[in-house]
Amino acid sequence: AVDASAKELAHAAQVAAESFGTDNGGSYVGLSPAVLSQYEATIQTTSGNGGAWVSVATGSASGFTLTTNSASGPETFKVTRNNGAFTRTCTPASGVQGGCVNGSW
Repeated sequence: AVDASAKELAHAAQVAAESFGTDNGGSYVGLSPAVLSQYEATIQTTSGNGGAWVSVATGSASGFTLTTNSASGPETFKVTRNNGAFTRTCTPASGVQGGCVNGSW
């Protein structure tokens, strides 16, 4: 369940990042966890309260990288947008909680 909440947070962060890009002429320069939380108030940017959080949000002219951390421990879930193509990766690949299978989700 905690990995599922980290994945859902990654999706919410992705939607917020796309809104930021739309508002900035297609550029993601300046994207940060704090910016994401301005677009979506439910996005947690620090650990605590038993919830997942966005630990990384960076942008460039043509894409972004977002990383969420699971509240349960070592699992991270990453969404990368590069020139319109998305990849979703995660660690650890063994899936301690079962949410990360072979390094992707």
